[in-house]
Amino acid sequence: MIALTVEVNESIAWIYTKYRRGECYTFECGERAIEEVTSMKKMFLLYIGLPIALLVVGPAYSAAQDTTITGYITCSVCAAKGANSGHFDCMEKCLAKGAKVVIVVDDDQRIVPIENPDTVSGHHAHRVALFGYLNNNGFHVVSVRIL
Repeated sequence: MIALTVEVNESIAWIYTKYRRGECYTFECGERAIEEVTSMKKMFLLYIGLPIALLVVGPAYSAAQDTTITGYITCSVCAAKGANSGHFDCMEKCLAKGAKVVIVVDDDQRIVPIENPDTVSGHHAHRVALFGYLNNNGFHVVSVRIL
């Protein structure tokens, strides 16, 4: 932005100097100034407008990836057979042996690993709604709601 201001000020100073010396009686000076301002507008759009547009569009694109899934929090050992509220004790034993925390999705009984199991630590063996996004490692939980 500072460079843009300096360039505009230099253009105005150049035109004023030419005018004071009596060297600019036609539209030559004005045409040069218009060309410089036009090129400066293009530079402004490229260096300022494009990053702003990306900042606006970026979150909108990532928000489209967010989703809510419902199901039971269970362990990877018991998986679908542990998708009930009476599975808490067995789940704790399995987690102590190294099992992973997963969610068994209500709709299709799909087993989805949870990327950040600390967020659901108080909700083992509960039916929950998880808000977050899917990635390569599983489901990244942003928030949890008990159903």
